[in-house]
Amino acid sequence: MARVRQRWLMFFVATARTPDSSDLVWCGLLVRGGLCLWVTWLVGLPIATVSAFLVWIVACVLVCTGVYRSPSRRALAGIAAVAIAGSILLWNVPRTRIQEAHQIFLGDGRALVVRQFLPDVVYEAMNAEFERKFPREHWCNEAQFGCWRSYGDVRTPWAFSADAFLQRDRKWSRVVSDVDYEGDGFRVAVLNSLGASREMPLNFYPWASDVRREQIPFWVQYEIPEDLLHGKLCHKGWVFWETAPGRFEELSDSVPRCRTIESDDVGKRIIGISGLKPEVLSIRIELPDTLKRWKWVRQTGSAVLLIAVLVSLIRIRISALVGLALTILTVIVVIGPKLWTDLDHVVRLPGGEDGLTYFGLGRGILIDLSYGDFADALMGGERIFYFVPGYRYFQALGGLLFGDTPLIVLAVQLASIYAIWKLSRAFWPVANASLVTLALYVACAKEQWRLAQLGYAEPLAYSLFVLAMALAVVQPKNDAAGVARGALCGALFALALFIRPNLAIAGVLVLAAVGARLLSHRNYRLTLALALGASLYLFVPLHNYFFGGTWVWFTSAAAIPENLVLPPEHWRIAIVLHGEYALSLVAQHIHEWLDTTAKQVLAYVFPVALAIAAWHRLLDWRGWILVLGIIGLHAPFIFYQATGRYAWLAWLMTLVAVLYFSSLLVARQATFEPTKSQ
Repeated sequence: MARVRQRWLMFFVATARTPDSSDLVWCGLLVRGGLCLWVTWLVGLPIATVSAFLVWIVACVLVCTGVYRSPSRRALAGIAAVAIAGSILLWNVPRTRIQEAHQIFLGDGRALVVRQFLPDVVYEAMNAEFERKFPREHWCNEAQFGCWRSYGDVRTPWAFSADAFLQRDRKWSRVVSDVDYEGDGFRVAVLNSLGASREMPLNFYPWASDVRREQIPFWVQYEIPEDLLHGKLCHKGWVFWETAPGRFEELSDSVPRCRTIESDDVGKRIIGISGLKPEVLSIRIELPDTLKRWKWVRQTGSAVLLIAVLVSLIRIRISALVGLALTILTVIVVIGPKLWTDLDHVVRLPGGEDGLTYFGLGRGILIDLSYGDFADALMGGERIFYFVPGYRYFQALGGLLFGDTPLIVLAVQLASIYAIWKLSRAFWPVANASLVTLALYVACAKEQWRLAQLGYAEPLAYSLFVLAMALAVVQPKNDAAGVARGALCGALFALALFIRPNLAIAGVLVLAAVGARLLSHRNYRLTLALALGASLYLFVPLHNYFFGGTWVWFTSAAAIPENLVLPPEHWRIAIVLHGEYALSLVAQHIHEWLDTTAKQVLAYVFPVALAIAAWHRLLDWRGWILVLGIIGLHAPFIFYQATGRYAWLAWLMTLVAVLYFSSLLVARQATFEPTKSQ
């Protein structure tokens, strides 16, 4: 019996597979993904403050860039148990839960549903003040599209808040644990509603509406919980304070007024109104000493637990930490004081612009998800995509992660500078790449910040495309890490096209070139990974067919005159028939394409530098892939709009190529040693 047991033991030992490098790679990826999810859980959703965002982004970057320590299974299980148990304990530390309701207010009986929720004295006062600020004789025509009266009525007593997507104990819009807002600092994202199925559209056009979007009044209401007893509540502006059930004291102050919360105030409401009187609304709650101490315990405990778990599993690279710190510092210095102002306020997006459309569609997706309407959420507000397909879903993801705050703008900004760095690093050593990254980022940072703040899709799409290009020009390895990198490269191209389909030609050219090169080296596994990642884009035509019954590969707006400004027929008439009108249109289009001196210089220098570098055979496969990408980026401008945000990435990549070709020529000249005859 002992001999049989020994043979079975020898059989299992002989057939047991020793983990190879691919096992370690995939295990490390799983652990890193789990750590990022745990960090998100520990910080808490939504990530609604700049400090919480910085902790979250720094921790996730260190997890992704550090070296996995590969502990034993028993040690890994122990670390996971400590992390989960510690998180549960910290989440059960006492904190206040303040119920909040907020909603817009409009006159002309458009907010009757609000009257069922607010006290009569408050509603009547707001209605009278609205007609005083916006006289009835100046109201726009209800039949005029874009007029505030043409969109119907406010449909819910209080507005949906992305902050409350995961909250199950809310009574109204959301539950907050801290109140310190002033003016547009109130996170009232309904001000940028496009009109989901359960909300009133607020797409007021400035030329059609006497009530501008930046003038839309709103109100907020807080219910004072018992644990705020002996704390302080400070307010400024137009406020109604409940003194007895159903009885309110009207207050209007131009300077802050503070009062201690007594036992008689528990359960009472305070209602603040913004946009109807000159005084700026401000409400701030100072926590009692007990809650302050518990808050310190929660923050300190979270920091200690986070550091302990990360150090146990990840060997942090100092270079990554320094690089991240410099990146954040660069963003702060380049954007300047505007950074903090923009992150502290809800930007009221302009009416009639794409940014409001994308934000409103993303908000509609979150509302549908909160009601369990998963099919409507997947549809994204359109049966056949008319506007760019993907950005609405990223806006919904931003609402899930960051709530009603504009922190997604900062996330996109950090992603853009990281993408530029990765692309620069693919062509230059560290020192040169750092200088190139800084120069390129400084050149485009403020415009990119403005576009992201206004809700446009270009900054995120361009960042994803640049990052995909950085992966495409790196020599792949036929191992597990190479397979993962290839799939990521294809997925990034697909996501960039998903957000901005005008990148399709460039994406297809680069993917085809990279795939052909992999096939020529018989790297079938990497080719398959690249194709699988790129196949994510198939969501667009499948969505259009499933919900709209038609195969549309991009959007239904691809051929409208506003986008297709110079159709192929115009080019045929201009070139073949020499039509004067068509020739004038072509000349005007080229003038708009090269509307600045910098673009004109790049348009001349790029082909010259390319020809010289190719003549001297200085370009390897990476350089030619870069050239294909630039050709693909500029190709749509033959027919489509070639100005502003549409052409920004094409010229940026052209500048990168010119710098790269120039550096190759300079390096060749420096290493060239002429003979005596020469």
